[in-house]
Amino acid sequence: ARWILQIPPKAMRAAYEGADVVLNYSRSEGLSNALLEAMATGRPILASDIPGNRWLIHDEKGIGPCGFLFSPDGNTDFVRKALHLANDRALRESFAANGRLRAAEWPNPTDEAQALLEIYQTAISQQV
Repeated sequence: ARWILQIPPKAMRAAYEGADVVLNYSRSEGLSNALLEAMATGRPILASDIPGNRWLIHDEKGIGPCGFLFSPDGNTDFVRKALHLANDRALRESFAANGRLRAAEWPNPTDEAQALLEIYQTAISQQV
């Protein structure tokens, strides 16, 4: 295992692609872009069990989980799940495939900008 403290933005994709698992140990976060990026590059996730992470890892559309959640209030759950991921290649591959599918459903910045433009155009045309 390697722990990488700081990665320049231009090197992030290569860092994700070089990782076996992406860890998120946040205790408070709304929606992690880092986890979305990891999912898009097909990396399984090991993340703290907080609402934003929970929503990303366990989808409601039947795709399946893209990683494990662990309790941030102790090490036992983290260690157990980290070892499970380290020793189960098929599970890592399943989580990775699910993550790619889940990330592909996520709106991209171009689509979001287009939707916002359409809202503005509608508001202007109706003089809202």
